[in-house]
Amino acid sequence: MSNEEIHVLSFEGPTVLDAQSLTQAIEYLSEYPKAIAVLSAFSNTHDKLLAIIDTAVSGKMDAAHSMCDEIYDLHYTLIREALDHHPNPKNTLILETTDKKLDDYSLRLKKLLSYAQQAKNKQDRWIDSILPIGDQIAAYVFSQAALSWGILTQYVEATKLIKTDNNYGQAIPNTMSVYQQCGSLETLIENGFTPILGGGYGKSQEGSLSRIGPDGLDMTARLIAGALEAKSIEFTG
Repeated sequence: MSNEEIHVLSFEGPTVLDAQSLTQAIEYLSEYPKAIAVLSAFSNTHDKLLAIIDTAVSGKMDAAHSMCDEIYDLHYTLIREALDHHPNPKNTLILETTDKKLDDYSLRLKKLLSYAQQAKNKQDRWIDSILPIGDQIAAYVFSQAALSWGILTQYVEATKLIKTDNNYGQAIPNTMSVYQQCGSLETLIENGFTPILGGGYGKSQEGSLSRIGPDGLDMTARLIAGALEAKSIEFTG
């Protein structure tokens, strides 16, 4: 396979506000037989996560947990409504699998919030540990929903590809490491899969999540496209 056939698609998550916009994004992806999709958090999830951090640090953990449940509900409703409008015998299994994964993300978020509350300090490292969860959820939900459209997707955790320094909030990716790790994406595409991953974050030298800045989503897409010598990068939203 020539890498000139690969297209990297960068989806601005805030433009995905409802099931219709999620469906439109999936249909856009379906036009590319060999593609990699990079997404940021849907709707206003990043803003909600920042508000959740503030709420937890102020000691209002019950309220913070309730806000976490709202994020779970938002994404579950998005994929359920999208699947409802696209009948497929696989939809029940897709929804059950997604529900379980969303629950896992919610539990991890609540655990991180308890640490932040104990520290009583809203610092970049806490923000970097929590905000990328929105990007991870968006990529996972997108990859699961696309299965109903017959797209053989594979969710890829971005931290396996993107390594950064420890400058939390404005982390700089290790370009050499990215280029070395992106061969795994080629293998997936060669085997008929469409890789889907969250953009704008990676793993720091200390092993924590780290946000890339500025324009982390687009930077992630450009790094991957450069590593694979892709035919194009398409920016949506």
